[in-house]
Amino acid sequence: MQYGKISLGKIISFYMYVGHFIEPAQNLADLRMGFLNAFEKKKLIDEIKKDFAVVLSGDKICEDFSSIEFKNIKHTFENKNIGIKAKLNISTPGFYGISAPSGLGKSTALKILAGLLYSDTEDVVLGGKAVKSFDTDSLNSKIFYIHDKSFIFQGTVKENIELANTSHITEEIFNLIFDNTDNVSLQTQLETGGTNISLGQKQRIVLLRLLALQEEPKIIILDEALSGLDEQRELASIEILKKTFKNTIILFVTHRKKSFELCDKVFEFTALE
Repeated sequence: MQYGKISLGKIISFYMYVGHFIEPAQNLADLRMGFLNAFEKKKLIDEIKKDFAVVLSGDKICEDFSSIEFKNIKHTFENKNIGIKAKLNISTPGFYGISAPSGLGKSTALKILAGLLYSDTEDVVLGGKAVKSFDTDSLNSKIFYIHDKSFIFQGTVKENIELANTSHITEEIFNLIFDNTDNVSLQTQLETGGTNISLGQKQRIVLLRLLALQEEPKIIILDEALSGLDEQRELASIEILKKTFKNTIILFVTHRKKSFELCDKVFEFTALE
């Protein structure tokens, strides 16, 4: 840790699992957070991450993020058998849509790709090798996964954005995502869980975490991460992402068919019979 901040890989791992304990301990967390300064909050995140980090069985370091392949995925998760017919093959940077019915298990497949969920399946492939063979930290440091439930801690908007060691947000970038109608600034104080702002505003703060990064991720997964935005804001956000991350593979899950028009290609996931 440096200057009270943690690496991108560590914050992504924590970000995925914080929901498992934050709600049952909400009252206690609110009391605790009231006494923590920004440094202590990030130190607490680092400590909790150790308990909730996913450990893959593999120990290889992933160095090739240039291609992604999904085949027919079979996985058992929480006593549920998941079968996905997913003919996805990507070998160039771009903005790619994923269309799938609710409850199919697409989020499970994407979490496996990101190294946030271990699976024995050989059918999620990164750089020509099964994801299960890789060390989780080597994946977390290059793959940024965002889902629809945005975690916000008590502190300023700026503190909630600048989580990685090298993150830096400017007023200019902030104003690309927020405008005067939002009544939100970088200095706005947020409550635990972002209870004093809307879902769409929380999701845009998480989007700004991406835009504040100094190092471009190899892969970005947006798993209904813009669902709280209206159609106009979602389309505008997609355009910003496409312009900012030209060398990144972006996987985009949404139920808005209009948004797929901005994708370079759309892949359809269906149930495996």
